[in-house]
Amino acid sequence: MSADAFAKKLYLYLLAADCHNPELRRLGWFEFIRFDLPDVSDARVFGAIALHRLLIDSDGQQINHDDRIVYATLAFVRAERGGALPTAVSRELLRLLANAPVVAETLVEWFTRTFP
Repeated sequence: MSADAFAKKLYLYLLAADCHNPELRRLGWFEFIRFDLPDVSDARVFGAIALHRLLIDSDGQQINHDDRIVYATLAFVRAERGGALPTAVSRELLRLLANAPVVAETLVEWFTRTFP
């Protein structure tokens, strides 16, 4: 599947999580999908990169602590890859996001390990 298709699907999950367009615009979602869409074919990698883009600044600091975005991304990846989503998994990801600096590669590794 293409990154464009992943973007469309993740966008629906973000909307379902009550993330509205003005908020997504402020976080850079539309610039991300228009100008910086990664050339990936793995939902785990796409989810990790999108989550990093929405929550982490260029210094690796968490700029937005929004569980809705985290859970929407987890739900998207789980739907694409299968598997259960225990509470411990989401807590582990939230802890990872809180430990600055957070780099996209760390999130990619976490998603690929968590959703084989």
